[in-house]
Amino acid sequence: MFAGSRHPAGAMGATSDRPHQPLPGHPLNEIPLPAYDGLPIPFHPSYSLVVGSWHFRRGVRRVRHQSSPLVTLLHLTDLSDPLPGAQLAHWGSRFFTLSYLSAATKCAKVSAMLDEVGRWFRWTDTSALLAAGPVPEGAAR
Repeated sequence: MFAGSRHPAGAMGATSDRPHQPLPGHPLNEIPLPAYDGLPIPFHPSYSLVVGSWHFRRGVRRVRHQSSPLVTLLHLTDLSDPLPGAQLAHWGSRFFTLSYLSAATKCAKVSAMLDEVGRWFRWTDTSALLAAGPVPEGAAR
């Protein structure tokens, strides 16, 4: 889920930009992806591999001035070798699966994006973030 008022078609919007329990009384914790209001598309690596690393850097600059955590989303296609062309008859399939870039190119670009995150944010894993406890709806952290 994306925080903010915008989210990609088919995706649900988060009710908070901080870790929280969206269903009172249930143990489900939501750690939303960063809002991208003000940007044309989300700035996680998948989109940034297509648009360019400048887009990712711009998104990180926006989020680093907020108090919410930056969640970085990676998909398998962000790091994998291209799928064979025979399986991807339509250009849209090649584009969607990033099959026009080699794994080495993708890994180098994603590594640079993660270095940018490391310049401004402290790395942690999901379990450590949740150990601090969810933020009740409407509460500040």
